[in-house]
Amino acid sequence: ERASERAGRSAGDAVAARRSAASLGGGEMSGPAVADVPVEHLDYAHISATADVAELRAILDVLRSGKEGSWPELERHCERRLVECLPPKERKLYIAQHSEP
Repeated sequence: ERASERAGRSAGDAVAARRSAASLGGGEMSGPAVADVPVEHLDYAHISATADVAELRAILDVLRSGKEGSWPELERHCERRLVECLPPKERKLYIAQHSEP
């Protein structure tokens, strides 16, 4: 096995680990994963039409990062859609983690 192949696999494993950690905790991802969302997906119609939780989390991460500007209403819309699409058990956990006491 070549060193470059090992390095490529390690980088891919690191991105996958960040995505996994972010999806479990609902936290923001950092690094190259933020760039994986096409700018065309950052609109109300696309967010309303998708039920893919992983994609919604990625879109929310991009919106929160400020990489494509500040869109607070779109960010709230995306978070509401994400909560709608979560399974009931995850939904309760997400709401508990993201609500103020």
